[in-house]
Amino acid sequence: MAQSLQRYGFQAGCYPPRTGRTFSEVTYFPNLKYLGSYVLGYFDGDGCAYANKGRSGGLVCIVGSFEFARELAMHLGMGSVQEHHLKKVYYWRIFSRKNIQAFYDFVYQYPRLGLQRKKTKIEAILRSYKHG
Repeated sequence: MAQSLQRYGFQAGCYPPRTGRTFSEVTYFPNLKYLGSYVLGYFDGDGCAYANKGRSGGLVCIVGSFEFARELAMHLGMGSVQEHHLKKVYYWRIFSRKNIQAFYDFVYQYPRLGLQRKKTKIEAILRSYKHG
């Protein structure tokens, strides 16, 4: 996969398997044209979405290095960075309906991309909010 991405101009931040990108200090974000698809791929691999049980809302997060989580928050203009309790990785997290909707709209610009189960989970979170 790293070789295929390099052919399209993605060079920094592409690692072959087992090099531990989560612990690497190298961060790379493509230009805005590809950023939504890039973040979606990262979310599908290292992200999660949780609905609040018995109430509205939920959480969307992506795990990575501190540098990656911080850069993600900066590039998307939303979210917070929180250290994992084991202090080896960090989470980029969003909670509000506005930010979860903005994230959903940004990463699912191309309907055929992404894992359907994660897309469905975010849709369930968005439906759980009370309207009006």
